[in-house]
Amino acid sequence: MLLPVLSAMSTFVAPASAKAIPAPLAIHQIAEPIALSPAATDAPMTIGNLLPDSAIAVILIDTTAAKWEALSRFGIFPKDFSFPGALYPTPLKVDFYTDVRPWLGGSIAYVYLPAPQPQLTTVAMVKDAAPIARFLDQVKASRVKPAKERQYKGVTLLEWEPENPLDILDQDQKAPLVMPAPQLSIKAHPDLKKPVDIPLRPRSAPSSDVPPNSPFAPKGLAIAVLPNHIISSPSVEAVQQVIDAQLTNAVLANLPTFQRTLARSQAAKSLIVAYGDYEKSFSAILAYDIEQLQKLAPGITLPQFPEKLSGKESYESVDGFVWAEPDGLHLQFGANLKTPLPAIATRELANPNQILEQLPGTNYMVANSRGLATIWKLLTLAIETQPMLKPKLAQFRQLSQTTIGLDDRDIFPWMDGEYATFAYPTRQGFLPATGLNLDVGFGLMVQTSDRAAAEVALTKLDRFAQQKFGSPFVNAQPSFTSWDAPISGTKKSVFAHGWVKPDTLVLLGGGGALSEVTVKPNQTLRQSANFKAAIAPLPTENFGYSYVNGGAVLSLVNNSILPMFLGTNSAPYLDELKASLGSIRSLSGTTSLNAQRFQTDGFMALATTRPEPISLREPEEPSVSSESRKLTIGSATPQGLADSTQAIQLHPKTTAAYLGRARVDAEQAEQAALMDLDQAIQADPAAAGVYTLRANLRARLEEYEGAIADADHAIRQDKFDRDAYNIRCYARARGLKDFKAALPDCETAIALDSKSPAHYTSRCYVRAGLKDEQALEDCEQALNLDPDYDYNYEDRGLAKALLGDKKGALEDLQRVLGVARQRGDAVAEKRIEKAIQMISNAS
Repeated sequence: MLLPVLSAMSTFVAPASAKAIPAPLAIHQIAEPIALSPAATDAPMTIGNLLPDSAIAVILIDTTAAKWEALSRFGIFPKDFSFPGALYPTPLKVDFYTDVRPWLGGSIAYVYLPAPQPQLTTVAMVKDAAPIARFLDQVKASRVKPAKERQYKGVTLLEWEPENPLDILDQDQKAPLVMPAPQLSIKAHPDLKKPVDIPLRPRSAPSSDVPPNSPFAPKGLAIAVLPNHIISSPSVEAVQQVIDAQLTNAVLANLPTFQRTLARSQAAKSLIVAYGDYEKSFSAILAYDIEQLQKLAPGITLPQFPEKLSGKESYESVDGFVWAEPDGLHLQFGANLKTPLPAIATRELANPNQILEQLPGTNYMVANSRGLATIWKLLTLAIETQPMLKPKLAQFRQLSQTTIGLDDRDIFPWMDGEYATFAYPTRQGFLPATGLNLDVGFGLMVQTSDRAAAEVALTKLDRFAQQKFGSPFVNAQPSFTSWDAPISGTKKSVFAHGWVKPDTLVLLGGGGALSEVTVKPNQTLRQSANFKAAIAPLPTENFGYSYVNGGAVLSLVNNSILPMFLGTNSAPYLDELKASLGSIRSLSGTTSLNAQRFQTDGFMALATTRPEPISLREPEEPSVSSESRKLTIGSATPQGLADSTQAIQLHPKTTAAYLGRARVDAEQAEQAALMDLDQAIQADPAAAGVYTLRANLRARLEEYEGAIADADHAIRQDKFDRDAYNIRCYARARGLKDFKAALPDCETAIALDSKSPAHYTSRCYVRAGLKDEQALEDCEQALNLDPDYDYNYEDRGLAKALLGDKKGALEDLQRVLGVARQRGDAVAEKRIEKAIQMISNAS
């Protein structure tokens, strides 16, 4: 939900160099002062004193510079991020940065007013009255028709008749009534390098023919300027309603429900606060939906909807908040109960989330909850009470029986426990084998108290498949049945089902064997560091989680989806998009219920950028996977070197011979090993794994750019080369100090192999370089996977140094230094000693 908003914000970033343009001091003022709120401040309650208590809903936006600039620490936002001008509704041809920002105060309110027709009205605080005259002049210049100026209860109102936006855009062009669609060059934001060309539709007949709901429909405009705020709306009646509320003190700030929203701890730190009266909001949405349905299906009888709510509903208000956490952005929406619930009720409704212990740690996305049987029962009961819908349900069931041999009555009644849907990486199933090259499988895991009923449904389903496609199609094995279809000469699973526990069934679509989703206790989703960080800010008593693994999804997009549509070609904007999306570590959400409110939370975990340069610039060996390390450490023997040299003499064009000597030579003579790898690549440029070995060796020799180039080549050869991603991650981090670019590679390495401790130590170091306080969780995960993986202590020590824990860093490095000396690993010993010296000498 947040991604489109974030993209829009990034587009309208104000440059740090933008300055207010001096304007005349004369403005339209109040004829006679009226009693209004105190001077503008950043407090939301101040603007609440300006809004009518009859409002259907309101959105409050805090324009405080420090709050928006704080978002710059996240990689998805550019440097010097400031309040996005797109959030203030400037008229066409009025520039926010020169005409609005100089006077804009601490808060903006969008208020949805009920009468005479619902209108969205803006109330903005004023911090400096001097620039307002320029703003009004620019608004007047942007309209085709002149403004009507009049007084309303001592306040000067400026009113413009409705105008078609196309007329406003073309007023200087004197365009004919009908003409071909032109390209309109709109003045770009100063941060953009060139104007944006926007194709306009052809000018047609009179604007009265344009549908009222169209963005090109004629729009009016009314503005009132008061001492500390400006009111603007398409309707002058709405502006008058705001002024009336202020004069009579019938304002939103007096409502206990609004006061409760602002009293929440989230309100003070939020960028955006939303509030609505539940009955008014629901009725307005219902009326709009009915209007749209009637337009889509004219002449069709719709189900009977109430014109308005009865007032006996459980909820009295709704509210929402958007604020920045230390590790990302948090969005929350809640409906507040009229009568508090007993604590026992909320505990009984909470989901234990036990099924997460059965899911593998690496997934693209997961959603879990419980009670499908109950949901199904309530839904069917509701449908059967509707005379129009009941026959449709019968038709659906008949179609389902014909199509798959069973219907909803065979499936949902036994799904009475927890369930989870998930998408996971796989190379064994149906989709990876197709030309689409999508390395993804889909799964549904369900707990049941009635396994017998589930077995009956599955038997009916398998029997139907046998009759439909033939017996060889269904491959029945003990506790696992797969529907196999021939793809490229081999059989691949299209659909499968099996039991991972006596009460837990797994249904797989397009995946491989059941073993792909059968995990050990220390490799479950619950143990995943990324998942734990994703759900940490969310309520623990909830109805289940939704979770998107940012690194894994980015890997799928980069390696499968983008090449599917764009081939191997790339574009600068795609690289920028990948870098931006690469800083999104996860998306998560949950729904919960407490005594006071029903609530939905969403969280976007973001990588942070470095606030200052890192002082620790030691040359380091990249922390590659355990397998790659074995190729370069402790593997050389005189006999192995002699055998490989003799093989090269006998078969000088054989890649394997050079590869063998490179492996044994790496510890004794790294430069010689590098030459052997060069010759191996010359002998066979397509040889698998050679570029990865050379990337590893180049990184050890501090040739970081060469290491990155080799890793790039290795990944082009094999997009599943987890070692190549890990080496490139470390080369970028250790050599170039580009932690932001390194993080997606670490995420991909983990997505491809979540059991390698080296991948987690790599990410531990990178996250520490991004000043992520939770970075050390990755090093702990590495120890959980392999307590004997000593290089974890080196990486953890370096990570602690980056996070400011000098004592802890030296303890870890001294420990791994002893191990290196015991092994006789002179290369590692020298490297670690240098790191210890730099940390000890650092102030």
